[in-house]
Amino acid sequence: MQSTAQTEATTRRAVVTRPPWAFSSSSGDYETPDPPYPPPVLSRSQLAALSRQHDRLREATPPTISKTPEESVGRWHRFIAQGPLPTHVPEGAVLVSPVWMKANLPNLEAQPSPSVIETTKQPEKATGPHAVWKKTKHALVNSIWVPFTLRLLVLAFTATALGLSGSIFHLTDGTVCKKGASTWLALIVDAVAVIYNGYVMGDEYKSPPLGLRPKSAKLSLLLLDLFFVVFDSANISLAFKALTDESWACFDDVPNVEYSTVALCPLNNKICNHQKALAGTLLVALIAWLTTFTISLFRVVEKIDQRRS
Repeated sequence: MQSTAQTEATTRRAVVTRPPWAFSSSSGDYETPDPPYPPPVLSRSQLAALSRQHDRLREATPPTISKTPEESVGRWHRFIAQGPLPTHVPEGAVLVSPVWMKANLPNLEAQPSPSVIETTKQPEKATGPHAVWKKTKHALVNSIWVPFTLRLLVLAFTATALGLSGSIFHLTDGTVCKKGASTWLALIVDAVAVIYNGYVMGDEYKSPPLGLRPKSAKLSLLLLDLFFVVFDSANISLAFKALTDESWACFDDVPNVEYSTVALCPLNNKICNHQKALAGTLLVALIAWLTTFTISLFRVVEKIDQRRS
């Protein structure tokens, strides 16, 4: 029994521990050592303490220059003399005479001539009608008040035309006169135009400038203005035609005239006056629409040219 116990004691080996950071070849492929700890982050107080470690070695006097550069040159003569000097002469070098130097090189001993100042001719300022046109063009293209004023005029006359067409619509209710095409077109187009002008006036001052907008936004603005110009032109032609229409309220049936005929709608001065005012208002609104469209087109082209340049 004793011999058996001794044999087991000799065969039994002590347990050998391995630190976690050690990597042995017998370990598996998926076993990796523990990741290292991150370095400590120094705080402000610790950084200040590190910078004060060598305060005892500092001098009270500030580091100032005690000698001039001319006085300190002598200290470097010995250092320069001990250094290697360029003693190698390049191949093909020739020592020339002072006569050759004077004949082939510029005169380095001559006094420098005073610098010649080239006077640039200033562009002449435009005067007369040309100056007025230049300032007017600059104001039309760059001023923010020009489109605002034009939009305000368009909005005012469009709203006036809408009110006149509404009055004509109500005045014809109690008569035998039919509601003309100009009345219907003015009611429909001007109602949309008032909303559109109000939206555009707010959009021009809340949205980005015209030069920074995408191409689709610029094109849609121009096309919408052109859309209202076309319909306003058609409305004007209908409004002026209504003034000479034999079957409407502005036609006076005069007897003893070859073209005399019985009017379907008798003469009504109140309706006729409203129709004349509507035709005039639509004409002024069309001029304002065309001016707004033209200036908007010029502004878009100017912004595109500026971005290209």
